[in-house]
Amino acid sequence: MLLFLMSMAEESDRGNIEAFYNKYKKDMMKYARSRFRRAGRKNYLFDAEDAVQATFFKIIKYISKIDFDREEKAVKNYIFSTLTNEINKILRKKELFTENVEEFSEE
Repeated sequence: MLLFLMSMAEESDRGNIEAFYNKYKKDMMKYARSRFRRAGRKNYLFDAEDAVQATFFKIIKYISKIDFDREEKAVKNYIFSTLTNEINKILRKKELFTENVEEFSEE
């Protein structure tokens, strides 16, 4: 995934992307897996990967606007709030899909 992210970015941002990816990927996956597991998702590993990947895409899109020299806590808060939004979006989509399938099967 890192190679794909690097190919999407401008040459000047590639160092920041690699550092960002290596530093936060493990913690992001751990957090996403935990959230999906607590939500009762059977495929929580796949959902976690989807959420982390979508978060990386969003952050790469705005990588030039992120000030990595700021306090690490502020950058981490930004990353995890973006990840939380992606997790919630996936949970809502899955919930709506499940409701529609249940309605259809009852008919």
